[in-house]
Amino acid sequence: MPPSRQLVQANMDVAFAVVADEVESFAERTQKATLEVEVNINGLKQSANTMIDMSESFASTFSRCDAIFRVALRAISQANTNTPKTS
Repeated sequence: MPPSRQLVQANMDVAFAVVADEVESFAERTQKATLEVEVNINGLKQSANTMIDMSESFASTFSRCDAIFRVALRAISQANTNTPKTS
């Protein structure tokens, strides 16, 4: 192989090695970013589930309070009805 062809081949080998290193580096960064995204998504899922649980608990508490207030309102209304009016 002529020296000029050897030089071109050597340059191509170096260029290929540089590109291969960059591809490997990119693959590693992509894998790391993918794992970070997965961690963030799992955190968001957990937060959403916590919010759902809190919302359900709030709704249950509200329903119990509403029932208590309705009973109290009926009792007050009956007490007003049964109280003799004074003039």
